[in-house]
Amino acid sequence: MNFKRLSDESLIIAVGLLARLLVSPFFGDSYDAWVWHVISSAWVRRGINPYDYNFHHSRLYNDPYSYPIPWALLCAISYSFSGPIPANGNRAILVLQKMPVIFSDILLGVMLGRIVFDATGSSKAKKIAMAGYLLNPYTFMGSVLYFQFDPVPALFTVLALYFFKKSEIELSAISLGMGIAFKMYPIILLPVFLVFLKEKRLNFLLLSLLPIAFSTLPFLVLNYSRLSHALFYQSTWSGNSTYWRLIWMRLGFEYYPRGETSPLLGQVTMLNSIIVASSLLLLYIYLSRRVGKISLERGILLAFLVFFTTYRFIQDNHAMWAIPFAILDGIINDNRFERIWYLPLLFYTGTRWFYYLLSIPAWLGGFYYLELVWRCRDLTMFIAFPAFTFAYLVNSLVSIDDSASPKIRNILQKP
Repeated sequence: MNFKRLSDESLIIAVGLLARLLVSPFFGDSYDAWVWHVISSAWVRRGINPYDYNFHHSRLYNDPYSYPIPWALLCAISYSFSGPIPANGNRAILVLQKMPVIFSDILLGVMLGRIVFDATGSSKAKKIAMAGYLLNPYTFMGSVLYFQFDPVPALFTVLALYFFKKSEIELSAISLGMGIAFKMYPIILLPVFLVFLKEKRLNFLLLSLLPIAFSTLPFLVLNYSRLSHALFYQSTWSGNSTYWRLIWMRLGFEYYPRGETSPLLGQVTMLNSIIVASSLLLLYIYLSRRVGKISLERGILLAFLVFFTTYRFIQDNHAMWAIPFAILDGIINDNRFERIWYLPLLFYTGTRWFYYLLSIPAWLGGFYYLELVWRCRDLTMFIAFPAFTFAYLVNSLVSIDDSASPKIRNILQKP
């Protein structure tokens, strides 16, 4: 056993884990962290599921828990371990509820390293992949500071890729299905996997839809109206990391138009849905004609980039969906634009991280309220991030990606 290699990899994991644990008690989106807390409390202590509790609490009714049930179940399990914690121990409960996200983050970094090593045979490339995720400021902010649970479905999508490459097709389908069960976004990847699959496509389709069907069906039967209120409440919203927010502003819509019934709003939303569906369909057709010439990780990355470029509700945590595959594609297929794509994300991280402090210290207060900082940050995500994403998409479509260049491979294989 190469103990030096083991120690290097263990150090990356240890630093990533320790950093996340150390800051966990002091950061969290004030609203989302509160939502995870109250829905788990209501479920554990009062037996009220999240979709029903949205109607028991006026604040939740106006901005409800709006995700599939597995995340709420994880929150409830974490909360159930808080019994010995005093009633005022909210920070300890916050750390407990972050545990699934933190461990998903760590496992995600490990799996990226394993996939890269399998593809390149390079220990150096493996460590670059692990560090590229576990020590990435943006993913760190999104998971442990912002406290978004995107690493959980992202882990399952990476597992789906890993098992697919190992020809474990059933495990790949179930893993993708688990990702869909936590957040619906991996469903746009289902056609990508089907395109690359040579046989048993129907089995893959059914297995990948089984987890979301199994977890949603009881609530669909018991109370469809409350489930639909939760899952479709944001159907006309505009995100904060897309040029569509500027369109919403130009048309006079609120960013989050709660309860607005404007016909124009509905029409523009429908137009956006058509643009997204058409763009993804064109991508799937393109991929079907390039099977054998393009890698699956590149195909997955392209699906995310098309979605980010066209969809109206892209939030600042959504880039976390694509980053694992950007890392894989960047190392395995030598897609160097990945590094450029990070520039607006890293700038945003540097001007946003303190927003998630649960208590803003006095020395940060002045910087926090500077209008110039807010404007620069908004322009970065309204304009720069979509522009860089579009350039990344074009570069990824036209570049040769079936293998890394010999020069890069030789560098990676050096000890």
